[in-house]
Amino acid sequence: IGFLAIVGGSAIFQYMFLAGGGGHVVARSMGGRDISKETNHEVVQMVRELANKARIPTPAVYIIPTQQMNAFAAGMNPKNAVVAVTEGIMARLNHEELKAVIGHEIGHILNGDCKTGTQMAVAIAGFSSVAWMGLRLIQFKSMQSFMGGGRQQSHSSKSQKEKSSGIDPVLLAGIGIIVLGGVLYLGGNLLKASISREREYAADATAVALCDGRALASALLKISYVAQKQPEAAMPAASSALYSHLYISPTPMPFFGGLNSLMATHPPTAKRVKAIREASSNLLPAPKAPAAPAA
Repeated sequence: IGFLAIVGGSAIFQYMFLAGGGGHVVARSMGGRDISKETNHEVVQMVRELANKARIPTPAVYIIPTQQMNAFAAGMNPKNAVVAVTEGIMARLNHEELKAVIGHEIGHILNGDCKTGTQMAVAIAGFSSVAWMGLRLIQFKSMQSFMGGGRQQSHSSKSQKEKSSGIDPVLLAGIGIIVLGGVLYLGGNLLKASISREREYAADATAVALCDGRALASALLKISYVAQKQPEAAMPAASSALYSHLYISPTPMPFFGGLNSLMATHPPTAKRVKAIREASSNLLPAPKAPAAPAA
């Protein structure tokens, strides 16, 4: 119980920390540079234009130092939200494509996805901490036995049940905590992936309403192609995988092996592009009826 209380307390502290710092905390953890005051910067102007169009406060703008083509929005509410783009995506997309990607991120802020995504990240971090604490408990007990603590304990009074089983209750507790943490971590990731896939479609639809849907479809295809050709490019910081569901482009998940389809935080690019093109065609004006021939 004590271990779980520590884990719960640390999760609450992390949540409050993110609530205070908003998306700035996430962007800075990846080495992001705040360019919000560079009013003449192309990306800053795009963010301001689209935020005004969406009628939300203009979020801060960060550039992430990596060649991976990616972008994300983060924050607990529109007032402390940020939009971040990588150096790689700025270098490879044209003006309209980059604007459409930013429109997608503005869509996440407008739709309230950033808060949900941050809450899921904190919860999953807490679940992994449970397993970590169980591992540390086993390591502590093993070290204690190695240093002689276990031998000293063997000469102390024990219950007949402990003697007959030969299994230390502390080790059992550690194993149980690891299993519990693993189950919670797996379940949390399944829930995160399911919610995230739906929110990606919604953000794409918002981007189509704010920008050129054809440019967004083109951008997604470029991002997918480059990701396959340049798999070594990665988002910086060890915690970046924790926020992978916030990215416009999914990151590889080799850890889950055959469960990748269930753990995928993004729909397949082909399905997203199809939905975007269908939504874009619905926004096009209906063709005018041909003029009646002159009498």
